[in-house]
Amino acid sequence: GTAERDKATKELDGVNISAARKGAELVIATEVPKHRGLAALCPALPLVTVSYLIRVPRDAHVIVDGYGEVHFDGLAGDIEAHMHKGQITVRVASDAQYSVDAHTKLGIVISDFAGDTKHHGFAGHDFAASAQVPHKRVLEEDSGHILILKPAAPVLPAPTS
Repeated sequence: GTAERDKATKELDGVNISAARKGAELVIATEVPKHRGLAALCPALPLVTVSYLIRVPRDAHVIVDGYGEVHFDGLAGDIEAHMHKGQITVRVASDAQYSVDAHTKLGIVISDFAGDTKHHGFAGHDFAASAQVPHKRVLEEDSGHILILKPAAPVLPAPTS
């Protein structure tokens, strides 16, 4: 009803999204309303969820620090991602060469590529694939999983007869 709509409007009014250019970087920041009262004890349930689809040049250096999920597809430049809760997915560019340094505190790292995997702490994982190459992937997840995937196979059209 009207009361629910007014509450939702108030919560959305509390969302602040800003974008600023700093030299060669574009910084996008999102502030969402905080929980109050007893709900503050369970911050895993967000009041508001914001989703972005951001397109960047293939060789861009991307840095992400936030909550929720982040997915990278086909980037060849450096990636640095530190997520506090959610999932990190990296589908690599088919021609990219890079090293990977991935860590979770509570979650797993799954990779389509060879590398060193170690368990640490109660439920954390580390994955490293080192190489002397120009690009790197530094992926850190506090609570969630990291997936490092090979490029998707191209979809070929069905043969015509």
